Amino acid sequence: MNRIMPICGTRPEAIKMAPIVKALQASDLFRIVPDHHLNIIQPRQMLNGVLTRTYTGLDAIFTRKKPDAVVQGDTTTAGAMAAFYFGIPVSPGESGEV
Repeated sequence: MNRIMPICGTRPEAIKMAPIVKALQASDLFRIVPDHHLNIIQPRQMLNGVLTRTYTGLDAIFTRKKPDAVVQGDTTTAGAMAAFYFGIPVSPGESGEV
C-alpha cells in the first residue's frame, strides 16, 4: 500500500485539501486531525523562519515515515521542496488532483 502524505500550511489550504484527505483516509470531513503539527507559527515571524521550521520538521517526519508521495497544499511550497530534496514524488493538491 502506498503511503501518501498530504501537506497543508493554512486553514484555506486545509479546506481545499479536505476532499483529498477524506479520500485518502476514508474518514468524515470534519474528523480530519493532523497526524503531525510542526508548530511553525511564531510572533513576528519572517518567511525564512517559516521555511526553516517547515524543512526541519518535515525532514524528521519524512525520515521516520518514508512516504511514497506527498500531496502539496501549503502556501510556501516548502512541503513540495522538502519532498523533492528527499526524492519523494509530489502531486499538486491545489488543483484537486492526486
